Amino acid sequence: MAATKAEKKDAKDLCELILASQGISYDDWLHDQHNAVVSKHSNILKKAVKQMVSKPATSEQHN
Repeated sequence: MAATKAEKKDAKDLCELILASQGISYDDWLHDQHNAVVSKHSNILKKAVKQMVSKPATSEQHN
């Protein structure tokens, strides 16, 4: 079951407090988390881009 808006807010608030107690900015931490996900799945992104580059655009015709 998905978390409610209130549950998400409570979790975020607690996380911000924990990080602040360690001298870590929540925004910096969140940015690091985003970068970790992108890095972990960079092979998927590279594969998708390579497929896009290798297929000529057939649906778009340039005049």
